[in-house]
Amino acid sequence: MREVFAEKVQVAPYESDELFRHLLRSHPGVVVSAGALLSAAPHASRVWLPPLVRLLTHARKAGLPVLLHGAEQSRAVRAEYKRRGLQQLWTEELEEDERPEQASRGWGAVTVVLPEEAAEVVVPVPGLLTSVCGRVIGAPQHPVPTSPLTQAMLVLAVAGRTMEEIAQRSFYAPGAVSAALYSVAASRGCRRPAHLVCHDVLDGYLDPAIAVRAAVALPRDPRPDDLDVLIAGIDRPQAEAARRLSLTRNVANDRRDAALKALGARTPVQAVAIGLAIRAIPEDAVPLRDAYLKPNRTTRRLTGLVDALH
Repeated sequence: MREVFAEKVQVAPYESDELFRHLLRSHPGVVVSAGALLSAAPHASRVWLPPLVRLLTHARKAGLPVLLHGAEQSRAVRAEYKRRGLQQLWTEELEEDERPEQASRGWGAVTVVLPEEAAEVVVPVPGLLTSVCGRVIGAPQHPVPTSPLTQAMLVLAVAGRTMEEIAQRSFYAPGAVSAALYSVAASRGCRRPAHLVCHDVLDGYLDPAIAVRAAVALPRDPRPDDLDVLIAGIDRPQAEAARRLSLTRNVANDRRDAALKALGARTPVQAVAIGLAIRAIPEDAVPLRDAYLKPNRTTRRLTGLVDALH
């Protein structure tokens, strides 16, 4: 029998099989554009599969329908993947004017695309350009998706980049970067970027290994008093966290900085991700999120920028 997809492929943690199973857990199918598959084909072989292809392979193995959007290109996609010794990835074909929402019978499906447009905006982007980026239709996996650009900013923040450093890579002012991250945090029921990172890590949307790999020193558990200050600042300003713990501002700052040093983090956002990764921060210590809100104008403006790059 002709060999097809390799079963064992070395991948980064954010591209792991568990991530794809998580994406498919509440979605009974996948809608993929023919253009996205053609874009992925040059990077696919029998020994390495791009994330998009691995996601579709997981769906097929699980017996889930994979709908190809763009029937007029299906022959070209089939020929390209056959030429590379790879199997057909879809079970049904949709015409360009056929709505995926209708074809998925209202069950909900995740529409996956390749985030190539982000490469022109933020380079490099750890964990994004080689990951799956998509929007959800029907019953969503994440109730509030965000643009590739904003997601790139969030990934860079998890990796310990400051607002100024992210701004240099994204061609935005630091204030605009901060506004974008606070905007997506609010739209997902979180009060600060650190709060958002905690919940996205716990829900499987962000891999904390990104933060660990970027640590400036080998992470270790902070002292309990130092950790308390870091946790208290997850969803509130540092001054408010200090008052909550009955500490002076200077003492609270010193203890927070000591927690960051112990965790090998450059910023509090990176610190909370590392803390969750090494289980220094218990999951039940993360403050609960608020009700989801609709994304505000900042998120829409950044999304529009990325759309304009198509």
